[in-house]
Amino acid sequence: MSSSCSEEDLRTKELLELCQDIVQDMEEYMKPGKAAPIAYETHFLCISALFRVLLARKEYSERALKVSLEAIRNNPADYSCWDFRRQILQKMIGQSSAMLQRELEICDQLCLENPKNYQVWFHRRFLCSYLENPQHELEFTETTLLEDAKNYHAWSHRQWVVDLFEVLGKEEEIFSKKLLEMDFRNNSAWNYRYFILFSNQKTAVHSLQLRQSEVNFAWEMLQRSWRNESAWHYLWKVIDHEWNLFPWITQAIEELKEQQETSHNRFVWITWFHILTYRGETSQANHILDKLRNELDTFHSSFWSCGKEE
Repeated sequence: MSSSCSEEDLRTKELLELCQDIVQDMEEYMKPGKAAPIAYETHFLCISALFRVLLARKEYSERALKVSLEAIRNNPADYSCWDFRRQILQKMIGQSSAMLQRELEICDQLCLENPKNYQVWFHRRFLCSYLENPQHELEFTETTLLEDAKNYHAWSHRQWVVDLFEVLGKEEEIFSKKLLEMDFRNNSAWNYRYFILFSNQKTAVHSLQLRQSEVNFAWEMLQRSWRNESAWHYLWKVIDHEWNLFPWITQAIEELKEQQETSHNRFVWITWFHILTYRGETSQANHILDKLRNELDTFHSSFWSCGKEE
């Protein structure tokens, strides 16, 4: 038997001793399913049964908290375990101001062990709403993202924290740039950067100077690879069809169309299509759509067919 199994068995034994008065109620939850019984390990069955007894009793106690944690360790995706644990915490918060801080430490560990688990990140939001410590959350998500820079849950949580606590955009702008320097194709980092600078109604600053700066930033990133789809989308979003404000982009695109390296780059021609559409040059814009549909971007041919104007 492995050491991990021994540790699990030991914790199970301690919890059974702690809950001696209700052990007799576990029997009905220990029975195997009639249709397709699953050969669960003993410690898993015991903890699951013990948890269901406590849940049925609606026992909001310290021992219920311990049992729910062990049940979560056995199955981190079990919503019922997490939900009951939150109910217990809400009932017991007044008894100890340190309880939520201890819970956050537990949540830190569970997040690191299960970085792509919906339930653990949702539980983290619950704790944040009480603890109100955005700095810890920013540091924790940074640690998580440095481990996996495309962890959707970590990005989503960080965005939620920034929005809830109105974190100023400058530090987050630096953070997003750091992640983009690590991987300039990281779509999550591009989306986050747009959120903190333009979408977040509480902290965003909408100015032409900022837009010009971000267009320059995106263009610098594109020069590393003209096939960086995320950077192109960011550029288009920041310009927001106001091509007259960025005449140098128009000139640069005209040059890219003629260069051998980029003459067949679909993003260059999509940008040129947007520029022609803005100018009202419908005939030429339709010609570009044909080029995209039949030659440069056949995968999205149906989409480009829909964009054609008479």
